[in-house]
Amino acid sequence: MINSRELRDRILPFPEGEEYRKVLLLGTTGSGKSTLIRQLIGGSSRESFPTTSTARTTIADTEIILAPGPYQAVVTFFERGYIVEQVRDCIVEAALAAHRGDDRTDLQRALLEHPEQRFRFKYTLGEGPAREVAADDLATDLLAPSRSARPTRGMAELGELDLDPTNTLIATVLDLTTERARAIGAELRDRLAAEPDDDDDRPLSERVDDELEAAIRADEALASLADELVGAMLSRTGLIPRGELHTELGWPASWTFATNNREQLIAELKRLTSIAKPGWGRLLTPLVSGVRVSGPFAPTWHDGNEIPLILLDTEGLGHVQSSSASIPVKVSRQIAEADAVLLVDNAQQPMQAAPAALMQALVRSGHGRKLFLGFTHFDHVAGENLPTLEDRQRHVVNPCLGVVRAIRQDLGEAAVQPLVERIRNNTYYLGGLQNTLNDDEHFETIESLQDLIKQLASSGGRPTLADTRPIYDEANAIIAVRDGIARFHHQWKALLGIQAAEGVDRAHWGTVKALSRRLAENSETEYKHLRPIADLHRMLLDELGKAIQHPAAWSAGEPTSADAQNLYDEYMQELGNDLLDLVTTRILDNHEAQWLDVYWLAGKGSTFERARRIQDDIYEHAAPIPGATAARAGGSTGEEPQDRNSNELLGEIRDIVRRTAKDLGIAVR
Repeated sequence: MINSRELRDRILPFPEGEEYRKVLLLGTTGSGKSTLIRQLIGGSSRESFPTTSTARTTIADTEIILAPGPYQAVVTFFERGYIVEQVRDCIVEAALAAHRGDDRTDLQRALLEHPEQRFRFKYTLGEGPAREVAADDLATDLLAPSRSARPTRGMAELGELDLDPTNTLIATVLDLTTERARAIGAELRDRLAAEPDDDDDRPLSERVDDELEAAIRADEALASLADELVGAMLSRTGLIPRGELHTELGWPASWTFATNNREQLIAELKRLTSIAKPGWGRLLTPLVSGVRVSGPFAPTWHDGNEIPLILLDTEGLGHVQSSSASIPVKVSRQIAEADAVLLVDNAQQPMQAAPAALMQALVRSGHGRKLFLGFTHFDHVAGENLPTLEDRQRHVVNPCLGVVRAIRQDLGEAAVQPLVERIRNNTYYLGGLQNTLNDDEHFETIESLQDLIKQLASSGGRPTLADTRPIYDEANAIIAVRDGIARFHHQWKALLGIQAAEGVDRAHWGTVKALSRRLAENSETEYKHLRPIADLHRMLLDELGKAIQHPAAWSAGEPTSADAQNLYDEYMQELGNDLLDLVTTRILDNHEAQWLDVYWLAGKGSTFERARRIQDDIYEHAAPIPGATAARAGGSTGEEPQDRNSNELLGEIRDIVRRTAKDLGIAVR
C-alpha cells in the first residue's frame, strides 16, 4: 500500500518551480504554532483551521500551499491496522484500570483516549454512555460524563447520527474488559505471589500488569470488539456529503475536494480536522494522517505580491528530556527536505529542552542556516527589570545563547557562527497573534510578520563554495565511527538497566516493551524518549562532525573560516541523509524478527531477558563497535563473526563518506 505522503504527492503535488519555499514549523505544545499559521494564511478563530488547543492537537501532517488557483484539498488516512492497534492499546489501558479497581468513568476515559494522548477516539465515537451523577457525588465526580452535564449538540453541518448503538458497543467493551481484567488479574496475582523471581526486581503489581497486558492483547473476544469499534469509526465516513472519498479494501485512503470558495473548503475540512466538542461522535480527526490544501491563502494584513510558500505543520518534537537529546527521525527527514525551519516558542515561558535540542540538531546536521525563530505571546513579556523593548527581547532570546555555548564547546566557534547569525538576524518577536491584526494596535507585530514572510520567501539558497576543498585522513573517520557507536552502547546499556551510567536513568520496563512492539510492527521508530535510531544517528553525526571540522590539509590553500564552514555544512547535510537511511536499515529493517521475539517475551525473567536480547541480539549486531580487526579493510579469513559484522558496518559507512566526499570534490585518503 502506498504511504500517505506519497499519496498526497500523487494527488496534489507541491508546485514545481524554484520560487516556492518549504517552511517547516516546529514547536512544543502551547507555543502558538497553529495560531501563527492562521495569521500567515489569513485565517481566524471562527474558521478553526488549523486546530488550536492548549493540549497536543497536531497529529496529522498539515501542508498548506499558498498558490493561485482554486482551493483544493487532499486528506489521507492512517491504515486500518494501525488504528486497530491504537484501539487495542486503549483496551489494555482500560483493563489495567479495571484491575486497579478504578471507577467506571476512568475506564471509559481510558478506552476513548489513547494513553499517549495522540489519539482521542472520543472525537469519533463520542464520550460514551452517559450516567446519572448523584448530588452527593458531584464534589468528587465533576468530570464524569452525565446526562445533566452532557453538552448541547451542535455543528449541524456534520450531519445527524444516533450515538446509542455506539454507546451500547462501548458499554459492551467495558463490561467484557472489566470481567476479563479482574478474573485474569486475580489469578495472576495469586500465581506470581507464589512464584517469586529473584532475577526480577519489579514489585508484584508490575509483574501482574505485564502478564495481564499480554493476556488482554491475546484475548480473541476483545480483539473482535476492537474491530467493531473501528467499524463504528468507519461508519462516520458515510456522513461526508461532498468531495470524493477513495477507499482501499473498504477503508478510506484519501478524500479530495476542490472549490473556488475558501469558506466552503474550511467548512468541509472541519469533520476531518476539528476537535470541537459539539462535534464529538462525528469527527474523523483521529483517523487522519495528513492534510494538504492549496489555494490563494494570504494574510489579511499583507498588501504585497503572492507569497510562494508551502507551510509544513507536523506533530513536532515529541518527548525530549534534555537539550542534548535526539530529535525524532521523522523530524530529521523533514528538516532535510525543508528550505527553512521556523522554530516557534512561547516568549512567556523559559525555553524547554525540545527547542534547544532542535537547534543543536540543525547545527550537527549542517542545516543551521535554515533556522528562523518566532517568539509568540511577546506582548505578555513584562517586568520591572524589563523597561525597554531591547530588554524584553534580550530576556527572551538569552536562552538560545546557552545552546550556542554548549555547541561551541564541542565543535568550535566556526560551527556555531551560522546559528549565531540566524539568532541575531532572523528572530521575530510576535504578540497578539490570536487577534485580527490592524496597523493601529499591532503595528510592530505586522512589521515583524511582513519581514518574516519576505525572508522565508528568499530562504533555501545554498552558499557559493570556495574553490579549495578539505582533505581528510580516513583513519580519523574510523575513530569517529568507533566513538559514536561506543557512546550509543554506553547510553543504551544504561537505559536497558544492563549497566549504570552517570546522567542516564534506567527506562521503565513498560516503556522498553512498548518500544519493542512499535519496532516489531514497523509502525513507529520510537516510543516517548526511547529513540534508538535517532540516538545512533545523532552520535555518529556528533563524532563525524568533529572530525570534519579538522581536515588534514586543503587542496588549494586554507579558506576563510566562513568558507570552510560552508563546505563542512554541505558535507554534513549529505552525510546525515545517507547515514539515517543506513542506521534505520540496520536497527529496524534488518531486525524485525528479533524485535518481534523480544516483544513477545513473557513470564519469569522476561524483563531482564528482553533488555539483554535488545542489547546483545539487536544493537550489538546492528552497530558493533569497530575494533582493531574491524578497522582493517576486508578483515581476514579467520576473523570472528562479530569482526565480520564490524567490517560490514564500517565498509558501509566508508562508502557513504567516500561517495559524499566525491560528489563535493572532497578527498578522503
